Amino acid sequence: MSTLLLQDGELDLRTREVRRNGAVERLTGRECALVAYLVENEHRVVSLDELHRDVWHTHPSVVTRAAYHTAVRVRRKIEIDPSKPVHLVTTYGDGLQWRTWGGKERNPLVEAAFASWDRFSPPSEEYEPFLNAADRAFQEGDLATASACAHAAFRKSPFDQRTLALLDRMLAAEIAPEYRWRLELDRSSTVNDRHQRARALQKALISAEAYGDPSAKLSCLIQRATLLRENGELEAAEADVAEGFRLLERVVHSPNESLLWKAHGGILRSRGKLLEAEAAYQRSLALEQALGGEGDWSAAYTLSDLGIVYAYQGRMDRALFYFRWSVELHERAHNHRYAVIVRQNLAICLLNQGSVEEAIGLLEALLLEYTNAGTEQLDHFGIIKVKLAQGYLLLGQLDRARAIAEEAVVAVSGSRNGPHLVEALALSAVIWAQLGQETEALHQLAAAREVLGDPGHRQVRALLYFRMAQVERAFGREASAFGWFRESGAYGGATAVGAEWGPLEAAMKLRVANAPG
Repeated sequence: MSTLLLQDGELDLRTREVRRNGAVERLTGRECALVAYLVENEHRVVSLDELHRDVWHTHPSVVTRAAYHTAVRVRRKIEIDPSKPVHLVTTYGDGLQWRTWGGKERNPLVEAAFASWDRFSPPSEEYEPFLNAADRAFQEGDLATASACAHAAFRKSPFDQRTLALLDRMLAAEIAPEYRWRLELDRSSTVNDRHQRARALQKALISAEAYGDPSAKLSCLIQRATLLRENGELEAAEADVAEGFRLLERVVHSPNESLLWKAHGGILRSRGKLLEAEAAYQRSLALEQALGGEGDWSAAYTLSDLGIVYAYQGRMDRALFYFRWSVELHERAHNHRYAVIVRQNLAICLLNQGSVEEAIGLLEALLLEYTNAGTEQLDHFGIIKVKLAQGYLLLGQLDRARAIAEEAVVAVSGSRNGPHLVEALALSAVIWAQLGQETEALHQLAAAREVLGDPGHRQVRALLYFRMAQVERAFGREASAFGWFRESGAYGGATAVGAEWGPLEAAMKLRVANAPG
């Protein structure tokens, strides 16, 4: 179609003439190329990066806003009111979209699906229409619309079995890399096995690189960096984040910027650089708050991360404040699943603060909630059991603590979360030591040290050394216990361990005071 209907005229792409109210004006070659590209992709928002790549053929290292400035000139020639365009519109994230006047009626649902491609999108019960629209578009062979609607349905109900089945069906089809990378990324987030998740993320990254959009590759790198950090592969995670920051220089106002800072904060936290981690998370939070209501859902996660940092710093009142704020935002977004996870962090904070019975009550309630929901999130299920076992150990209920600790090791092993497995094994070792079972205690410690690896998470290493000190002291080896206690302190054990640190520290000081000479 070479002639486009305008609100008060027409645009002939062949001659580049704009005819309005008897007057004729011509577009430049670049202006016409911009409009033609947008018309060809009318069903979606086109990023400035894509326009610079495919229309301007600009080298990726060049930062420019040529497409935006060209769009401003085009609006002056085709719009009745350029400040309120109806044809060449700017959408969230500085993308551009063409809207034909008098063309076939646009489906608002499909528009919403394409508009949410890179938006923060909290879960919602209103996912059925997107699911049905994706299914219809898939049957009609419109894979672009099917991909966008499938993604929208997934964001609103990520664990619905029909949504997951739709993703699998889409990924088995011949989808363009432009859409495949996003659906691969969606599917990877539903995989519990960390090796399988890593493979899924690699597929997403390959598709993103084939697509050639820096924003797409940035999204994949952020997710892979997060997984690598969770696995204790901090150097690899840092490499992905560093590449992400280099890509960010080529992306204009990327909604992923806050997520990149959040991933950076997670690595710093694992390194024990708590003040730097706090600054990174605060940077992420500021970017999310600048989005207003749209950023609330993502901000809820950042608030929880800040709560963890403050808990590690020993600033428990501040940690509790941020956890409660996070729960409030999650509940406001009807994101009950993750509100449960933050309440889990709240319970852990109470446990580290020394409010053992209150923490156990909350953990038992969360465990019941997970069980009733039939959740398959073994990671969270396992860590709740780890903390429950810790609580019952502190209350002196050793048999109950041992039984729960054994269940925790099994659950966390199934999730393949290295740091949580170290914590579960180390706690189990202490319980066995308290029961006088030295062989079993040492076996659990050896397994924990093997999982930790080198260098491992700083806080997890501090916790493991602290548990080793507890085991050694249980069997009367005071000198060895003091050595491991000192090692724990060097890695920040006082903040990593919480309320348990004080009693053992007092015992170690007493040992030094009573030592001969």
